[in-house]
Amino acid sequence: MKKAFILFTICLAINAFGQKVFSNEKDLFNSRKITFYGYDFSNFQLSDAKRVNQDLKKYLFTLSGFLDEHLPSKKLEKWIDKDSIIYNYSPTIVVNKGINSEAISAFAKHTINKDSIQSFVNRYQIVEKEGIGYVIIFECFDNASKSVSAYQVFFDVNTKKIITIDYNVSKDGNSYNRISDWNAAAFLALKRLADIYKDKQDKYLKGKK
Repeated sequence: MKKAFILFTICLAINAFGQKVFSNEKDLFNSRKITFYGYDFSNFQLSDAKRVNQDLKKYLFTLSGFLDEHLPSKKLEKWIDKDSIIYNYSPTIVVNKGINSEAISAFAKHTINKDSIQSFVNRYQIVEKEGIGYVIIFECFDNASKSVSAYQVFFDVNTKKIITIDYNVSKDGNSYNRISDWNAAAFLALKRLADIYKDKQDKYLKGKK
């Protein structure tokens, strides 16, 4: 029995050490494949007095569909210069389903503490064993400033440890009388976040030459 336990422990250790860990931006920039886990709205708010007490949960899933339609894999691969992007939205769908509809809208501008982002990633139920994960965490649609704020997060799939976080507040000057008017603004925010990442990667790759 003791020998069997020792053998089992050794097998677990071999399996654990067999998973590649991506721990820094160098690993991220050199990797040609990532897994995209979609859009996390679990700590998001829309700051607009006329939306308070409205049930906006359904809209968030509609928005995800809009972003998917307008950002197919080939376009996203080009934006962040990757050869292959694997899609698995299950982890963010799970957390988004748990959103309290009444908590989505607010009077004041909402912010997320950057230090709390790691705890969000830790909640994701991920089946992949290794690789680099990529997720967009929306923070706020603020009607007063006509802005969309969001984080893009790259992390090691095996450990869920964050590799890098980028943050952007995107303004396009449009008015948002209809809830669907935020769709294009959210898409623009994604493009600006991708540009931030691409600029960092380009600087790194130029430095290697």
